[in-house]
Amino acid sequence: MAGLVTRCVISRETDLWEMRVFEVANQHVLVTSGSSGFGHHFARLLASNSARVTLAARRAEALSSAVSEINGSGGKAQSVVLDVTVADKVYVAMAQAEATFGPIHAGINNAGVAASPPSIRTSALGQRGSLAPPDEIRHQPPFCRS
Repeated sequence: MAGLVTRCVISRETDLWEMRVFEVANQHVLVTSGSSGFGHHFARLLASNSARVTLAARRAEALSSAVSEINGSGGKAQSVVLDVTVADKVYVAMAQAEATFGPIHAGINNAGVAASPPSIRTSALGQRGSLAPPDEIRHQPPFCRS
């Protein structure tokens, strides 16, 4: 079915099922770091399922190439130049994206870097702190160890 991502497969011995995961047809999805790597892959997957995709990244030339590829294969894509490390630019980029494709229904934040040690060498408190400011923490993630 167009617009339906059905990649979740469940196996019970020999039975395989595909189950509905989410509907993306005609939904506007913003993908950061959309010009290459995982972001580009996510953007192509979403567009192939009839989503309207806005690719956001720092390199305008790479964005243009990625958008051309998606639109050339029948998808609907546009781009906005964005450096996610500059907070004020994020709001401007979102407004630019919505001006053409309407409200953003979902976002895939694939951009940024982590300036922390590997999680195996980080305490549970350190891991929680890397996920959200302490006053916003609602629970301890299951991968944290004491």
